[in-house]
Amino acid sequence: MEKALIDTDIWLDIMKGVHPRVREHAEVYWNTFGQFTLSVITVAEVVRGLVKRQRVEALARWRAEMEALEILPIDRAVGDLAGELYARLEQAGTPIGRWDPLIAATALHHRLVLVSANARHYARVVEVGYPLRVENWREEG
Repeated sequence: MEKALIDTDIWLDIMKGVHPRVREHAEVYWNTFGQFTLSVITVAEVVRGLVKRQRVEALARWRAEMEALEILPIDRAVGDLAGELYARLEQAGTPIGRWDPLIAATALHHRLVLVSANARHYARVVEVGYPLRVENWREEG
């Protein structure tokens, strides 16, 4: 198992604990690395969802739990790579949204596997020439 960047969809699966395969992978990952790694974009997406739903107590818990996580920031190198990815994907006519190039760039810059249920979505990054590795913990293997 390689160190990974956990995308928002899989992170929410881990937090809810409802998907058996994700639970299994997460347990093995935790036992191997002792910590989960997320993008600051995932932080923004989780906070956005909790604030929109007015889940005040859940937001307070999330903010406390974040202290135990490795949160990777967007620095100049990640921003530069994300802008390049965004442009290449648009040129190819296969954009993946506004925030996903930032997540992909974070994984690429830090040489991490991206764990996401959107493997086909992120395959577009590979199609435009970047060596993004993606695993879907919802699937076997």
